[in-house]
Amino acid sequence: MLLKMGETLGLGEESFRMIADTSPVALIISRISDGIIQYANLQACQLFNTSASELIDTSIISLFSSYSNDQFVLSFLSAGQDVKNREIFFQANNEEPMWLSLNTNTLVLEQEKVICSALLDVTEAHELSRQLSYHATYDDLTGLVNRREFEDRL
Repeated sequence: MLLKMGETLGLGEESFRMIADTSPVALIISRISDGIIQYANLQACQLFNTSASELIDTSIISLFSSYSNDQFVLSFLSAGQDVKNREIFFQANNEEPMWLSLNTNTLVLEQEKVICSALLDVTEAHELSRQLSYHATYDDLTGLVNRREFEDRL
């Protein structure tokens, strides 16, 4: 399947894999009919702490549900619907929690509908946003709500 996709872009399979593996985005391509993963790049393997051979031929729904309980994402993935810039909380057993930005796009490859999922780690940006929100409403010295927040709550 990847050879055909690479050929339509004017690339061979090796060139396509090199480009996909140097991307900072985790890419997963799965069939819509049964949710089985057909391709995962190097970043996806690192994200899920596994090898490509272990990811391929597994269900994307079971993979995501073992890391997240976001029912919106799970239902959209199983229905083959597109997701745009959805931040989801991911955490595996005994691993650091992380926030990921998910984008999906439905494609037709070799007369079969697939969904391409792109995941980007936005944990640092999410934490900075949380800290800015806290500092905008609380006093650093006392830990109490600041005057503006107090007035807004009144």
